[in-house]
Amino acid sequence: MDAERMPAEAELAEIVEIGEGFLDCSLPGERFDHRAHLIMTTYLLTHYPERNWERDLPEHIKRFNVAHGGVNDHTRGYHHTITLAFLRAVSSIVWSTQVQDPVVACRRVLASDLRERDYLLRFWSRSLLFSREARATWVAPDLRPAAWEARWTPSPSAPDRPRVRVKDGTPPSASTS
Repeated sequence: MDAERMPAEAELAEIVEIGEGFLDCSLPGERFDHRAHLIMTTYLLTHYPERNWERDLPEHIKRFNVAHGGVNDHTRGYHHTITLAFLRAVSSIVWSTQVQDPVVACRRVLASDLRERDYLLRFWSRSLLFSREARATWVAPDLRPAAWEARWTPSPSAPDRPRVRVKDGTPPSASTS
């Protein structure tokens, strides 16, 4: 998705293809690279804002992996800390600007530092991030706190459902359910 070369309609078509293709497992596995993960996450947050993606995304990723011949174990496949870290970071960009348009939101996410595959190594040591524990459960950063992590707070209506707060401290209205 190169915003300078692609019209918004084509960008939207690609975003929907990646997002819905992920959900129904029709997206070819070889297309599900880092960039596609960011687009998919942005799409899910903007198209299905009422969903609790911290709860639902892990199972979708595991299902997608298996549908494409992958394995989810202690060394391969689904990685809990990486999934939640990128979900929270993308959420921070999407909700802090209250962008609901998936094209604009994807442009912002893909223009951010999140596009760098090693982005999380700014906050986690390689040994911790790629540990068995971090693959299986949430493990907090050990190098320095991430700015988006400080804004990720429990929802009063669903304490088990963290969400990002916008600049004024008010939760985004689309995430209240």
